[in-house]
Amino acid sequence: MSFLSDLVNAYESGSNNKWAFELPKSYLDDMLKFVVCFEIKIEKIQAKFKLSQNRPQKDLPKIIKHLRQLNSDNSIEIADLIINNVQDK
Repeated sequence: MSFLSDLVNAYESGSNNKWAFELPKSYLDDMLKFVVCFEIKIEKIQAKFKLSQNRPQKDLPKIIKHLRQLNSDNSIEIADLIINNVQDK
C-alpha cells in the first residue's frame, strides 16, 4: 500500500487542497484488490501548444489570475506562458 501513499504524496504535494489519504484500512484493503499496476514503453510523444488561444482576449486576465492564485510552480509558469505567447497577440 506504500506505493499508493507515495503516489498521493508525489502528485498532491503542490496542491492547496492536498488529499489526506486517511481511509480505513479495511476499505483500502478491499479497493487494492482492484488496482492493476503496469508499465508502458513510450516510443513517441506528440504535443500541442494549448494555452487558451481559443478563448476571447477578455477572458485571459481571469484565467491568468486564477492560475496565479493556485500558487504552484506549474500554474505560475502557465500564466507566464499565456502572458508572453497568447495575450494581446
